[in-house]
Amino acid sequence: MGDIGAAGNVSAGNDASFVEPASEPFDDDGGAADLRAEQLLADSMVKSSADAPTDAALDCVDVVVSSAASDGAASPVAVRPPSIGTTTAQAMDAFQRFTERLTADNVRLIKSFLALITKELANPSTEVREAAKACLDILVGVTGCSVTALLLPSRDRLLVPIFGKPLRALPHNMQIGNIDAITYCLSLDPPFLEINEELLRLLSEALALADAEDQALVNHPAQVRSNTASLTHLRHVCIRMLTAAMVRPEFADAKNTPTRARIISVFFKSLYHKSVEVVDAANDGLKQVLLQQQKLPRDLLQTGLRPILMNLSDYKRLTVASLDGLARLLQLLTNYFKVEVGRKLLDHMQQWANPQLLQAALEKSIEDMHEIKILVAILQVFHLLPSSAN
Repeated sequence: MGDIGAAGNVSAGNDASFVEPASEPFDDDGGAADLRAEQLLADSMVKSSADAPTDAALDCVDVVVSSAASDGAASPVAVRPPSIGTTTAQAMDAFQRFTERLTADNVRLIKSFLALITKELANPSTEVREAAKACLDILVGVTGCSVTALLLPSRDRLLVPIFGKPLRALPHNMQIGNIDAITYCLSLDPPFLEINEELLRLLSEALALADAEDQALVNHPAQVRSNTASLTHLRHVCIRMLTAAMVRPEFADAKNTPTRARIISVFFKSLYHKSVEVVDAANDGLKQVLLQQQKLPRDLLQTGLRPILMNLSDYKRLTVASLDGLARLLQLLTNYFKVEVGRKLLDHMQQWANPQLLQAALEKSIEDMHEIKILVAILQVFHLLPSSAN
């Protein structure tokens, strides 16, 4: 890609000045309470084509809470939700205080119900996972306990199956369910997951999945087309989990620097993916990284910006997708770019907007002309250039 000069500029071919440098599980022998909780959860997962999954979750939790209150326990509706920043120990204390207000039967019912909900956070079905999260959100308001406190007693029910088998050994929908569950757990406050060897291994697996080509994620290349939707969703949830890990303060430890660099590289690479869903996730990941560190390593910048800079070197290589990618990078990395990128785009506009093209545009629908779309995409980049371009 060229050398970085004395001023630290990243170069690409002849365009040398485009860029600036820059616990124990619950006791499950509750008998009838277990069966009752299981039936309630099963009912909550039933979803008709017209009903949102959260509706069933609302009804499910409402039944449990009503049952607890009807047996003589104090009504918990006035309990305040937990405040951000509490420790895990404080969260568990809050849950303990809540259960002390219930009868023994209702304690077993609540615990069994929570154990079942916790397991469903990794369900292969998106609707089931969202219903389980909705149940937990409602229980937070009802009990005054954080999600962390509600999940901790049945932690092993969720994590042992996830960490017990490599992701690549599972079908795509199970991989997606496990990764989505870990992403959810990584976002909880107080922290639910430790950055330990098990989690780092799973992150490494997700990183490999996000970085792999579609052909490498199926048993036979002919299966790519029939699995496009699931492969895109898998790549999307992998990037979201990597983002959730990157924002954790513990993950900024020096020993994780190589892994962080690989994740940033995958974020850059995913910006050029054909799926908008994947591009948006990668864009959000880079945004979170830049909130943590103002400067990115030069080698990562070189690798990440090379596709854009190579496309800018020749007007014939410009595409609407590449210009959209440039616009995204300008929004994230404005200070890394110089005004020369604007001058280069002006040169390209003169090449595209020739008299023959403009004459042809009078006779055709503008929406059908590839050249006109490129000109519009170029114009949409100019307002994103550095302030020095004024």
